Amino acid sequence: MRRLTSIVLAGAAAVLLSACATTTPSVDLDVARDWVEEVVEAQSDGPGAAGHAVLQVDGEGDEAPDGSEEDGIRLDFAASANVVRADARCYGDGTNVVEVGVTVYSENGAEAYSYGQTVACDKEAHTIQLGEGMLSSAVLIEATADTATYAHVTIIEELVVER
Repeated sequence: MRRLTSIVLAGAAAVLLSACATTTPSVDLDVARDWVEEVVEAQSDGPGAAGHAVLQVDGEGDEAPDGSEEDGIRLDFAASANVVRADARCYGDGTNVVEVGVTVYSENGAEAYSYGQTVACDKEAHTIQLGEGMLSSAVLIEATADTATYAHVTIIEELVVER
């Protein structure tokens, strides 16, 4: 009986230690919100910037806060844009990550191409290439993570110089 108790206690200790070792880093959402507001204020809306999105990532993995399969921000362009990349960043100390997805809809809306990348939350911009660039009518930007935080994504369009 004594041996069985020792085995049970050792097993319980191992489970407790493994749970502590796999804790997800936490983010102060008030500080993260202040950071993303500063990013928005500092960004340029000049040539090349087709649009941007601020996403509050809920930290629940793949499911949106309302329980749906998808959650994101759709940017519809007034005129077709030749989108070539997305610059994504998120708030954190570099130990947490956000999975960012960008779906690009063709000019007539009939085709959609999806691109994704895991982004380290180190507050720096990380480039997501959006194919070779195509005329598009809209993009859908989504982000998921295991840690609640804020993400900022800027969609960049290719500039054409006319002579």
